[in-house]
Amino acid sequence: MTNTFTLNENANIYNLLKDLNKKGNNWWTRLSEDKDIYIDIRKDDTINIYHNGGSILKINSAQSAKINYAYLPAGENNTYATCYIKNDKIDLKNKFEISLGDLSTKKITQIKKIIENYYPNDSEKGIQGAYATVWKKDEGKDQKGKLEKFGFFIDTELQYSEKGRIDLIYLYYKNPEKPKLYFIELKTKGDDRLWDTTSNSTEGKENICEQLEKYKEFINANKKSIINYYKTLYKIKKDLNLIPEDAKSINIKKLTIEHKPILLIGDATINFIYKDGKCKNKVKKLSKEMEDLKNKIEAKDCACMIICRGRGTHTLNFHSTNSGNVFMINPPENNEEE
Repeated sequence: MTNTFTLNENANIYNLLKDLNKKGNNWWTRLSEDKDIYIDIRKDDTINIYHNGGSILKINSAQSAKINYAYLPAGENNTYATCYIKNDKIDLKNKFEISLGDLSTKKITQIKKIIENYYPNDSEKGIQGAYATVWKKDEGKDQKGKLEKFGFFIDTELQYSEKGRIDLIYLYYKNPEKPKLYFIELKTKGDDRLWDTTSNSTEGKENICEQLEKYKEFINANKKSIINYYKTLYKIKKDLNLIPEDAKSINIKKLTIEHKPILLIGDATINFIYKDGKCKNKVKKLSKEMEDLKNKIEAKDCACMIICRGRGTHTLNFHSTNSGNVFMINPPENNEEE
């Protein structure tokens, strides 16, 4: 399962957006600085701007972008409208009920509320968005007050095959000289694929072990390309001010990669994780479902850890040993604690 992809850090679109950053107070800065919005760079040098997994804008070049009609006030259908980018203005190609203009804060708020009707905060996409934006909520806080202390989600929805996507990519840098990438499959506890043991060859419908095994295969077949790709993506995001301040000083040349993915359950509860939802003699015993899931993944050796988080906790903060709701399957490679 080989896959090659590259980015052009000198593409015209990045130069335009850097200029808009310098000017300030325009459609781009209002989107990029919004704490509920996250921005991903794609391998064809397009830029996707998301809220709760819904694409607000897909910027194709320095001249054009697309927006889903359904996300616009008074929008009716689920088709995409082409927009013209005119430096600090952005307008629909065809006449519509509203003009995007400079995408005022009010219009952005309207669009976000419409997207939340499609992808509520407690949906898998909504939870994904909360993880992708947690670093924005942390900006300006001291280290002690941060929710996510030693990393951030540098990417979402990485397409590794025609139909396959990896939900979240996490850049961990507790030691700034040894940054490391982790690939994460996000699930909600009601997803049948967590518990299904049958095999389904239709991609996107596999049970959890089949999904994780494909991610592991992809990572190991493309380590060098992945590392080079994310080195460039990091530089682009850094230039566009799309990463945390404390991540700007890491030694990206030393980037490494964990060769097995992480399973993240994003809406776990105590009753879901532990038997009877409580400790007995200060020892927490896993629920039957969690014990079975852990044993199944451990037997297949398809993930390095399972992380369970509640809907209001959108951080990883994992450790090198079993701790709280982080369950190591096999310890990650070279997971230094410096």
